[in-house]
Amino acid sequence: MDLTKENLHVIISEFREWFKGNDGQRHFNNIEKEKQDVKDLMKKLKPMDKNSPEFVDWVLYGLLPYFKTKFAKRVSTFPVFLNIKLFLKNRNEEDWTILANMIYDLAHNFQETPNKLDIWIKDFISDKARSRMIQCGTISPIIFCINESFPVVNNRVRHTYNEFATVFGWNDIMSQKLEHYLDNVKKCQKLIDALGVEELRNLTIFDEFCYWYDYIYKGENDEEEETESDVEVKTRAEEVNLPMFLESAQLSNLAKFEPHSLRNPERIKIDQIISNASNGKWVLPNFQRYFDWKKNDVKELLKSIFNDYYVGALLLWDVGKEPELDPMPIMGVDIRKDELKPNSIILDGQQRITSLYYALRAPNFPLRGSSAPLYFYINFSEFFNQNESSDIIEILPRKLGRDESFKKRLFPFYELEKYSEWVDGFEDFMLKASTDQDKIRSIRRIIDKKLRHVIDGFEIPYISLPETMELPQVTDIFEKINTMGKVLSVFDLLIARLSKYEIELKTHWEESVKRFPKLLEYYKSIDKIPIYILQAISLCYNKTSSCKREDILNIYQNVFEPTDLSFEEIWNEMTEYLNKGILKIENLRDGFGVKDRNELPFAPMIPILAALTKEIESRHNKVDCYKKLGTWYWTSVFSNAYSGAVDSQLTADFKEMKDWFSDDTKIPKTVDRARREFATLNLREIQSKSSAMYRGVLSLLALEGANDFNTNQTLENARNNDKDHLFPKAEFHSMRNVNSILNISWMSDETNRKIKRYKKPSAYVKEFIKEKYGGNEKEFLKVLESHFINKNAYDCMLRDDFQGFISEREKVVLGKIKNAIGLEGTVQDHTLITPEQPFSNRVAFWNTIKSCDSYIYWVDKYFSKEGLELLSQSLDTNKTKTVKIIISVEKADEKLRSLFKDFREEMKNKNTICELRVITDSKLKSSIHDRWILSKNSCFNIPSPDTVARGQYSEIKATENRPPFDDWWTRSLDIINNWNEIQKSKEIISK
Repeated sequence: MDLTKENLHVIISEFREWFKGNDGQRHFNNIEKEKQDVKDLMKKLKPMDKNSPEFVDWVLYGLLPYFKTKFAKRVSTFPVFLNIKLFLKNRNEEDWTILANMIYDLAHNFQETPNKLDIWIKDFISDKARSRMIQCGTISPIIFCINESFPVVNNRVRHTYNEFATVFGWNDIMSQKLEHYLDNVKKCQKLIDALGVEELRNLTIFDEFCYWYDYIYKGENDEEEETESDVEVKTRAEEVNLPMFLESAQLSNLAKFEPHSLRNPERIKIDQIISNASNGKWVLPNFQRYFDWKKNDVKELLKSIFNDYYVGALLLWDVGKEPELDPMPIMGVDIRKDELKPNSIILDGQQRITSLYYALRAPNFPLRGSSAPLYFYINFSEFFNQNESSDIIEILPRKLGRDESFKKRLFPFYELEKYSEWVDGFEDFMLKASTDQDKIRSIRRIIDKKLRHVIDGFEIPYISLPETMELPQVTDIFEKINTMGKVLSVFDLLIARLSKYEIELKTHWEESVKRFPKLLEYYKSIDKIPIYILQAISLCYNKTSSCKREDILNIYQNVFEPTDLSFEEIWNEMTEYLNKGILKIENLRDGFGVKDRNELPFAPMIPILAALTKEIESRHNKVDCYKKLGTWYWTSVFSNAYSGAVDSQLTADFKEMKDWFSDDTKIPKTVDRARREFATLNLREIQSKSSAMYRGVLSLLALEGANDFNTNQTLENARNNDKDHLFPKAEFHSMRNVNSILNISWMSDETNRKIKRYKKPSAYVKEFIKEKYGGNEKEFLKVLESHFINKNAYDCMLRDDFQGFISEREKVVLGKIKNAIGLEGTVQDHTLITPEQPFSNRVAFWNTIKSCDSYIYWVDKYFSKEGLELLSQSLDTNKTKTVKIIISVEKADEKLRSLFKDFREEMKNKNTICELRVITDSKLKSSIHDRWILSKNSCFNIPSPDTVARGQYSEIKATENRPPFDDWWTRSLDIINNWNEIQKSKEIISK
């Protein structure tokens, strides 16, 4: 039945009938239970370490709405993802940790202050890279379960609303985007009002109605959320030097460039798998990762096999007589290493294969989470009762005798390889107890057939990578297709590979973290720390200083095999330098000011810091080298140098830094680029807590001291202090850039509470001066200086002038960054305009305009509408109250005059006075060549805005020289008031 206004009452009646039935009530009860589950989980999450794997796991597979999967911690009525880590690909562990914290923070903040949900959502979506694809359907079920006054808005609700909107003639639809959630709340209420069904005001029943209408009534069920468009990613592409490319191309082994054709998946039976594992033909790489499935994992696998379900494909790698990886048997197989005859290494399937071996061969060891060995049985009573519950597979802590297993109707999996003996015995047992021989024979045949199929009929697909494929390619394939268990990392594979050379890499790592606890601390959130040690070794000792995955996997052949170097000695040496690098990063006095591992701008900078520190130790000019190291660090942070191809960046920077240590003229590209692009820095828009630049500013604050308002303790002496807003977000949430790093600083919990309690800076500043500084304003101003707050910014705080405060603080922070990247003074400051970076060109011009204070005087004989557009986009009317523009008579036409009138009127509404004058004096015009922008404390030599738009090579350069603007201004005519005179001058020129 199609939906119309006429049959609406029929549809409502059908829903009411369904709702009163068993299905409707069961669905209702499930939702009610889920509400409590989420509230309980929020309590569980609150005291957890927010960077721990346990916290991340519970948020991603518990707090988020999930369907029943192997990974789910909480089964939801509102599923979105079956497995978020498979759906949202190309994210690392740091990304998942940050995303989990973002989701929890949103939920927690909403739980505390639901009336500020719009603020919490804006804060969440401000990190566009990580919030992408997190939609209403993902977050609204959590919000609803916390506070049932806020409805679920998922695809079922959207589909239902959009259908009814058509019927009611509403010209709107529901959006899936999270930023539109509160609009969607209003739309839900509008639909409820229009339907006029009182019970739907209970949002649980309203959700049931949408579920029923979209899923049952219309027979549609589409829970997968639509995706947003990809976020724009800034990339750099540089022209390749052809001779260097040809020289670096390694063609000694042409075979490695040949394509590899994978065979179609083959199939293998369980008895063959057990045989291959037990005789050492199928082996594991000796990376010392053990079988870690629990009893229920094994139980689910056996149940799937018994029910003929798909259990996933295995991934193997065919190997020759001398495999690249040191092999070991699967756990439980009793075979000596010298008896192994491997023809395949198991890359993906260890847990499943070991589970089968455990069930069928019953080796004497406990499963993870158990204290003693366990034994698995098929419950044929449940089977013949056609009960498909999980009780078909039973687990017992002991082996049953034959007679006991017959009485309990439990077939032991450890009898499967000789199942016919058990089946014969069970038939005899039944014949003794019953005269119904026909039925007993039927049961016997069914059991025999079923067990024979399990051991010799059920097939598991597997893919074999060819022997010709090299290890780096194998690991790359594995990481891309692995969907079960833990990902096999480069470090895992190296443990297996280096053991061939009697190098116990895992032991070296364990000893290293005992010597340097800081490494273990960082490893908890950055699992690549051991790889960083190897990358540092490769940077220092590999002839090419390359540290890509292939170089690390071949580190023994590249570094140690051709030399007499000792792996243990080099490993220990570089571990010490890595630890020194981390301590340098965390030094809040003369290091890099990183409070802790969670505030690190770029983790991949750790290995090159270690390698460069080692390099400096061998130099005589250590002071100069360390200064250059600091310059490189800050330029890397404030140019986002390590946001792209990290391994290549490491190699290039290491080589160029070594050259710079020896020759001052050989400035690395990273340093030069950051200095050239300094003018494009837009600190106001830096709002993501995970941004390297955001963390970089926090590090500079830490180095400055960031003395706490309440205690006057520096961050070095109060590392428990955290970051928060100086103009409280709750009070100033409507202000643009309220979450900018320019409104953030370090503070203690007590300081933060006072700031939030007094709400406005004008109130809390006075209170701090009175309570903590005995009314001494000068003393408090010293504290403010350690937060990059100058006297002008302080005056803005007293007036609660947010925009003025941001402008003043931006000047100070930019000055600190300028010094950090080695751009001392202003005369040499310049920004190159190039065809390759059209967007950055405009940003550079915007920031030049934004940096102006009090007034802007613009001299450009060929000024055009492009200049007005740049002014409109970047003019800060809070601090710039006067704009004066001088142009040549040739550019003064009716179109520009009309545009300027509109621009002038708009600026007048913002309390900024704008004037434009025209040079008609030919001598004056010929005496002016360059273009300038002048302001109270600065002057810039600039290109034409048209040049910026076209991307032609040019330069924005700060200069101490100031042209005689006032003289030129008085000798020019106003484009509005003196238009007739200007027109006459144009006529004279044209003649």
